[in-house]
Parts: sequence; structure tokens; C-alpha cells
Amino acid sequence: CQGVIFAASASKAGGTPGQVDNVGLVNVAKACIEAKVPRLIVVSSGAVTKPSSPVYLFLNLFGGIMAEKIKGEDTVRQLYSGQMESSYTIIRPGGLTEDTSLGVSAIELNQGDSKSGRIARSDVGLLCV
Repeated sequence: CQGVIFAASASKAGGTPGQVDNVGLVNVAKACIEAKVPRLIVVSSGAVTKPSSPVYLFLNLFGGIMAEKIKGEDTVRQLYSGQMESSYTIIRPGGLTEDTSLGVSAIELNQGDSKSGRIARSDVGLLCV
């Protein structure tokens, strides 16, 4: 196995934000470390590090999803601290659309959580692989 992509999130279909976006992510990260999976890719959410932003405040109304996402991310960072055999990447897309893919070369990447915008789901998938 070259890597694992964690793109799950709480939904009406099942799983609370705490169960999926926090505990679920942490469980997947622990399993990846134990199995020595080289790379874990986590698809999170833009603005997750900005608790006073309008996007965070709005999305967090849905069961505290943003708070649970950042808790999960923070635990992943702790788990991977000092890991030599495994690593992780967190992707924080903005608003997801069903638009046609623009391709990886058309996507602006940055480190941190400082940009915002909309992105096609298919382009997020391309970033993951």
C-alpha cells in the first residue's frame, strides 16, 4: 500500500462529527502508522483553523463539525510527530463544486489555511493522488 486517503466526513447518512471527523480520522491514522503506510492524505476543510471566520461559524452549526475536524487534525499531528516511516498531508479545500475539473496545473496551492475559494471535487481528488 502506497497511501491512504481519508475523505470521510459526518453526514445525515451516518456518523456524527465526533465519530467521523475526529475519532474516525484518528483511528485511521493509528492504523496507518501501525501498518507502516508511507502516506496518509487527509481531506479536511478550509477555514478549520479560523474559529471566528463566518465559514467556520456557519459550518460548525452542524454538530460542531469544524471543531471536531481540527481536533482530529491536531491529534494526527501529535501521532505523526517523530515518525520516520510514515507521513501525512492535510488538504483543506474551500467550497466543493460539481464543476468540470480544471486540472492540477490550474489549482493554487499554499501552506496553512490562508486562501479560500471554490474547487471542483474532481480536482481535490487529483490533488490526493
